[in-house]
Amino acid sequence: MWKKILPKKFLHKYSLSIGALLGGITFIVIAVLCIIGLLVQLLSYKDHSCASSPVYVTAFSFSATGILYHLLLVMADAWMIWGVSQRKSSILLSWVILSAMWVAQTFCVLVVMVLVRRSEVAVGVWVIYLMMIIGLTCILTYIILVVCSLWLELKGTRTRTLDETTRNENL
Repeated sequence: MWKKILPKKFLHKYSLSIGALLGGITFIVIAVLCIIGLLVQLLSYKDHSCASSPVYVTAFSFSATGILYHLLLVMADAWMIWGVSQRKSSILLSWVILSAMWVAQTFCVLVVMVLVRRSEVAVGVWVIYLMMIIGLTCILTYIILVVCSLWLELKGTRTRTLDETTRNENL
């Protein structure tokens, strides 16, 4: 049933391979922007007079962990781009699982942040921010679905090739 929601082509015009490559590049750009933001945040902790307090130590460690996490995501996205060029279905499946978890985690964190800060901002700003979160999550989910479609396509091609090879050997 879930195969019905998978796209057949990227944006109804381009091949799934092109969509997967553009999706990988998009995820790399997002991860690099997160790394830059976290580096700026990490470097700003040095200037505070109470940098030894537990709050700053915790924030510092979360920023450092976030940088390492996003560096790993950049490597996974580059690996997925390589997997698309080499037509490796197992790499695509691994990327789909990893990226789906990342998008779900990011969505949950952003929604929690919106709910925690809802009393500090106007209702209109809060609604716009929530709509942006939902819209961006839908775009990232579409990219994941494109890569999942490509995975199924490659998996089907490989299965048909193996069946034909087996049939030819039995003749």
